[in-house]
Amino acid sequence: MRLPLRYIGLLYGRLDADFALTSGVHTHEDVVKAIMAGANAAMMASELLENGVAWIGTISSHVGISAETQSIRRHPLRPYQE
Repeated sequence: MRLPLRYIGLLYGRLDADFALTSGVHTHEDVVKAIMAGANAAMMASELLENGVAWIGTISSHVGISAETQSIRRHPLRPYQE
């Protein structure tokens, strides 16, 4: 996961593209790292296959708690656009 995160961080703001972290995402911390690096998506299919679809709710709530308690913001080079 380190190499893809590094490249997302390096390319974020330099290319007009959306990024997705597609490997090594197993925990809510991994999702937060991906978002902070500049990814628009973190894919965790293997975790959902292993733990079931209900796992999405757990991950989502943990990501929300992490964002609130740590004041997580996206990479500063490009503002978040919906």
